[in-house]
Amino acid sequence: MEVSPDDYKSFRKDINRQKYLQKESIRVDEVSYNALDNDEMNGEELIPDPSATFDETLPDKLLLEEMLVCFGQLGEDDRFILTALYTDGKSERALAKEMKISQVAIHKRRHKALKKLKHLMGFQKN
Repeated sequence: MEVSPDDYKSFRKDINRQKYLQKESIRVDEVSYNALDNDEMNGEELIPDPSATFDETLPDKLLLEEMLVCFGQLGEDDRFILTALYTDGKSERALAKEMKISQVAIHKRRHKALKKLKHLMGFQKN
């Protein structure tokens, strides 16, 4: 299909812009909220609502406070794994390589640590 030179330049400019944005996203380790989706929640739910009132945000803050107390009760290895995966943003594969164990082992240990944390918080029975 033939197009005018201006249309082609515009098309190529859009393509190049998308490639640039993808490279920049990789360079700065950008993570979309959708990448945080799991069976229990949608990653977009982590975006704070600027119109939320104090009464609406208080339960979340109290829950976070309780979670931090319970997090402190976990073993050192469990805290290390959860911190690396959720705070430092490491992938299971990268953490496995760092700890010189398999990715499957990291996945199982993460699952076990989260189960302990949920139990300590009273969300899950043994």
